[in-house]
Amino acid sequence: MIRLHVFALMGLACLLCAVDYVESCRLKMLPTHGTRRYFRLQINNERCFNPDTVEGVAECRGGCESTSMYTPGNSTIDRQCNCCIPVGKPNKVEVVIECPSGSTFRRHMLVPSDCSCDPCETLTNINADIPIPK
Repeated sequence: MIRLHVFALMGLACLLCAVDYVESCRLKMLPTHGTRRYFRLQINNERCFNPDTVEGVAECRGGCESTSMYTPGNSTIDRQCNCCIPVGKPNKVEVVIECPSGSTFRRHMLVPSDCSCDPCETLTNINADIPIPK
């Protein structure tokens, strides 16, 4: 649900947008039956995936408090955005990857071990510590 509030700040009308979420940010373990073809890799112009289910796959799900406030006096928008992102050391799950050419191989894929509401700006650095499998 999105709430819009108009209020006065130093004689100027301001608009505040706030989003309410039903479920807050948390680590969610995926049911095993929902993990088939979850991991997808582009390898040598082939779209490869895991053909079987995988145990231990988790995602960060849910919402975080974020606000944006428009101040007409200086025509700016003050944003305080938070995102549900992985934190801490990720867990590894072993996955069999299969390609349309018939080649298969095993990879350790990283999944979150914990989640937190952190400023969305940190998303630009989120993959820095997570190597992309080759």
